[in-house]
Amino acid sequence: MTGRRLEAVPSSGPASVPAGRQPHRPTPLLRELLGRRLREARGRRRMTLRDVAAASDVSIGHLSQVERGLCEVSSEVLAAICRALGLPLAVLLRDVVVDLTVPVGREEDAARAGARTAGVDSANIEAGHLAGRSPVLAA
Repeated sequence: MTGRRLEAVPSSGPASVPAGRQPHRPTPLLRELLGRRLREARGRRRMTLRDVAAASDVSIGHLSQVERGLCEVSSEVLAAICRALGLPLAVLLRDVVVDLTVPVGREEDAARAGARTAGVDSANIEAGHLAGRSPVLAA
C-alpha cells in the first residue's frame, strides 16, 4: 500500500438494469462483513467493547476498528475475539460466506434459512468446537 486513499468515482447517472436481471451490488469488503458479524455477536451477548477487549487481549481501539470494518484483522486476533465472544470461528466464517453469496432481493430467504446454510449445521460445528475438535466443513 502506498498510503493513498481510494475514492469513489462519481457515476454518470443511474444505471439501467435489463428486465429479469438483478441490479449490480458491489461485493462488500471481507473486513466489513467480519466486523458487522462480530459486533452483532457482541450485542447478542450484551458485552461491551471493554469486556471483549479484556478477554481477548486486544485494545479497545483496535477492536472498535475491526468491528467497524476499518482495518484488516489477523487470524490470531480474529480467533482471540471469537474466543472472547464464545463464538466458534467456523460459525462466524460460515455466516460471512452466506453474506457474500446471498443475491440482491433474497436476504429474507437467507434469514429464514437460519442455521442451515451451505450444507453446514451450526449445531455440529458448535458440538465439534466444544469437544475440542476442529469441525470439517463439508457441503
